[in-house]
Formats: sequence, C-alpha cells, structure tokens
Amino acid sequence: MRRAMTGQSTADRRRRARRLAQGGAAFGVAAAAALAAAPSGAGDRTLTGTLSQTFLGDTNLQVDRNNGVGGGNDGEAALGSRSRLAINYTDETSTSLLSFGGNIDYDAYTGSDNDNISGLFPDLTAGYQLNGRRSAIQLTAFGSAQPVDTLDFNGGSFFDPGAEPTPIDPTDPDPGTPNASVDSLDAIRTIYGVSFSYNERINSRDTSNVGFTVQRRDFVDGGRSQTPSNQFSMATGWQRQISSRLAAGLSFNGSLLKAEGELDTETYTISLSPNLTYAATPNRTFNLSVGPQYSISDRKQRLPGGGLAPDVGYSLGLRVAAGMSYAYDNVRTAFSLSQDVSPNDDGDAVNRTSISASLTQRISATSSLTSSIRAGIETPLDSGSTGASEETLAVDYRAAFRQQVNTFSTIDFSLGSGYRDDGADADVVISTGAGYSYRLTEDTGLRLAYDFRMPLGDIDDEDDSHRVGLTLTHAFTLLP
Repeated sequence: MRRAMTGQSTADRRRRARRLAQGGAAFGVAAAAALAAAPSGAGDRTLTGTLSQTFLGDTNLQVDRNNGVGGGNDGEAALGSRSRLAINYTDETSTSLLSFGGNIDYDAYTGSDNDNISGLFPDLTAGYQLNGRRSAIQLTAFGSAQPVDTLDFNGGSFFDPGAEPTPIDPTDPDPGTPNASVDSLDAIRTIYGVSFSYNERINSRDTSNVGFTVQRRDFVDGGRSQTPSNQFSMATGWQRQISSRLAAGLSFNGSLLKAEGELDTETYTISLSPNLTYAATPNRTFNLSVGPQYSISDRKQRLPGGGLAPDVGYSLGLRVAAGMSYAYDNVRTAFSLSQDVSPNDDGDAVNRTSISASLTQRISATSSLTSSIRAGIETPLDSGSTGASEETLAVDYRAAFRQQVNTFSTIDFSLGSGYRDDGADADVVISTGAGYSYRLTEDTGLRLAYDFRMPLGDIDDEDDSHRVGLTLTHAFTLLP
C-alpha cells in the first residue's frame, strides 16, 4: 500500500530523518573500519571516482512497483533527480592493501507517492589485507541502504540512468543475487556486517583457507511482514594445484540465521562441496562446486490456547556454484550459477538459486552488441510451515546496441523485459529505450536518454511509462 498524502507531516519529516541517519550509519560502519585498519606507513595511494547528476521526468515513475496490482492505477507523473558519488581509494604497500569504495546516491522526486524512494542511499565497502610470506589475512566491512520498493529483478535500483548491461565476471565470489521477493510496502532495507578470511599456502601445490561473516539485515519504516535478521556464516577449505591449468579441492560451509520476527525462526545449514577449477588461459576459465546441503529450521508456531510451540523442519538438497568465462577475438561470454541459503525480507530462510549469463559482441571498430539475462528463484526451506513465504521467481533480460558516431558522440538502443511471480501475482514489464552521449572533455560527458516501459500480466491495467533523463558525469583522479 502506498501513501497518498497532500502535505508533509511531522511524521514524514521524522521518517526522512531516520532514513538519512540509517544511510549515515552504513557509511560510518565502512569508513570506521577503513580508518581502524589503516597501516601506519604510507604506500602507493590512489583516489579515483566519478560525480554524476541526473534529472528526469516520468509519466508513471513506479509503474513496475506493484502499485495497485489487479486493481488498475493511473500512476503518478513525477520529476526527479539522482546525485551520485562513486569513489575508489587504495593504499598499497609491499605487504598490505587498504581499500575503500562504493556509491553514495541522493534521490529526490516530486509527488507524495514517491516519498518512499527519496533519500540518501549508500553502498560502501572497506577492506584491509595483510600479506605474509606464505599467508594472507583480510578484513572487510560493508554497509548499504536501499528502498525496497525500487529493487528490480537483479537486486539493484530500477532507476539507474546511463547504466548499460556489462559482462558478468564468474570469478567474482559474489556474482550478484537477483531479488525475487515481491514487496510493495514502503521501507528502506539496510544490510551491513563484517567478514574475516585467512589463507595459508601449505606448500607449492596446496593451500587452505578459513573465513567468517556476520551480517545484519534491517528495515526502516517497514511493515510487520518485513522481519530483521542476523546471519553468521563460516567457510573453510583446501585446494590442490594438480597442473598449471587444473585445481581441485574440498570446502565446508555452515551458517546460522536468526530472524527477529513475532515468531522467532532459527535455521542451521551445513554443506560439504568438492570443487574443480580449470583455466586454459586467463580469458578462458571454468569452475564448479557441487555438494550435499542439510538444513534444520525451527519456526515457532502459536498454540490455540496461547503460547508457542516449536515446529522443526528438515531439508536436504544441493549447494551449487559454477562459473565460466570465455573471450576470443571480438566475443566475450560469461556464465554463473549459485545456490545457497540466505534470508528474505519476511525473515524466512530461503534456498536462493541465481543464474546469470552475458554475451558481448564487438561488431566493428565502432559498434558493439551486449546482452545479459539473470534469473532468481527463492524457495523457503520450511515451505510446509504455517505462514512460510511462497516460492518466488524473477527473470530479467537486457540487450543494448552501441554505435560510436565520431570521436565525441555515441548513440545506443536498448531492449529489456522483466518477469516476477510470487505465487499470487505474475508481473511483466517490457522496456525499450535510446540514448545519445556526448564527450564534452576527456573526463566529462553528457547523456540524453528516453525509455518506454509497458506493464503486462497482472499489472496490464497500469499506465505505460515514458521517461526522459539528462545525465552529466565527471570522472576525477585526486591521487596520485
């Protein structure tokens, strides 16, 4: 349910203040960790980043945010802006690396229905790595705040002007988890935590590792259905280099998820997975990890006469992770698959499966075609319990053609579609757009874009969306 208010009340101002405070807290977590881990001696320091400012007008800004599903809605035309600071700082010595970076967005929109997506939204990470002769220790802190209503099928903001599909890196330990959850309540989701890892080279062929992560998922201005949760995860493993191209190993993973809802839920998960890595060249790699996964979930149930009774469920499945990248001449492809247990916004432990694939084709020296598809499935472990979440499915496809007209200007065309099904409603949004970019200087660019979105499925009675945006971007280097 969205708010429809004619004026800004004291309660609204308090909510916005809390949102700003939450965003500042997430920023402070990462910044404090970076300062605390800073080495005493200065090394090779770099500080780069970009500043961008976008102004837009949209005839139906939140067309795909489940606004009046099944009941029809004329939508709300709005003007808005996004100010973004993207920063990357590193301080490297012969034995250590300090890093800090991420994005800080400030979004503002007209219209009372858009108050829930206006505010300060950081996504920051700080890390410190210390390298020894045979070992390495790494400490990482992370924090983010995002409006739940604007999370698209990839778990990112549906409004990201100037963004183009990019190839997926399957070597990234976190290839990205599509957000399949459907939630139309006003809320800011915050995720913050710390992680620690230790790697040891046993000999010329064998290595071992151990790591821990503590994560908190919380909500600001959320409804009762959105449940905060805490998660503790650990992993340890061993790997042997069989040849210059082939490596094999074994990993053990365990986690404890505790939801802080009205009916507290605790979920314990363990898995044991053999893994295989093959790298023919740095641009042609493959990795696979498959093993059994066992979960125990205790969801408390209310008794008719009052009180709580344990409702213990058991689940046996597979923990899977796979990745592939291939680059040859003018073609680049990538694929990633991951499956693990993590919390959703309802506080339930879900078996989250994520699949990503991309293809980039350089047609000529001045033109290229990029396409990507992501799918996410969330299946509750204790789906037989009363009040458990439904299975949700999300699929997102994007394609873009880019043509460089001359040294200063570029045009691009895009096509996309999104599908999301939470068991009750199936939402479909088709989109297409075009953009023109002009390089004002070596570090500054201007982009004019138009996007059209058409809702189908259970939201086919929503109005179409026409959006025009203007973005000014400046890249800077402050260090060295």
